[in-house]
Amino acid sequence: MNKLNVESNGTSTYLVYELQDGEEIDTLSLGMVVNNKISNVMPIIFSQVDNNKYFKYNISSKISLSQFFNGIVNKKRLLTVFSSVLKAIIESTEYMIDSSSFLLDPEYIYVDVSTSEAHLLCMPLMELAEHKVEIAPFFKNIVFSTQFDQSENTDYVVKLITYLNANQTVSIEGFSEFIDELLYGPKQVKK
Repeated sequence: MNKLNVESNGTSTYLVYELQDGEEIDTLSLGMVVNNKISNVMPIIFSQVDNNKYFKYNISSKISLSQFFNGIVNKKRLLTVFSSVLKAIIESTEYMIDSSSFLLDPEYIYVDVSTSEAHLLCMPLMELAEHKVEIAPFFKNIVFSTQFDQSENTDYVVKLITYLNANQTVSIEGFSEFIDELLYGPKQVKK
């Protein structure tokens, strides 16, 4: 896979990926992202100039997850990011987009600083569809490399680590419910 480059165009900033020779586009995933607004998934602009093909993502007014978590992180910031990443993966399956199409890399996940919501980049390439994504190591890596706000109750960090370590394979839906419970409290059962 080629490197992504940042380009400025007036007041807008784009992350641009130029397809290499031999890379095959997953046209179903590309079509779904281009033609639908999927929660927490960055829209793609697909363009072709001569034989060169590009995916462009508008990252204006967003920062990378690694920048967002640089420094002290509080509970709301962390759990909102986790919740939005999981929401993107869950909702995208409704559009037949496999989770392996997402770049689960803190350098290529972009966060809206005002809402703390993360937005994933879908890289609709056939070669990525062949790799199974394990979400537990991704989330564990973030938890272990983040400096938490010690002025608040950090019990949620222990609960996160325990949850991720206790489950051999982490269900995306189950983990999403767990994160929402940590963030908003237990769900009220309707009678």
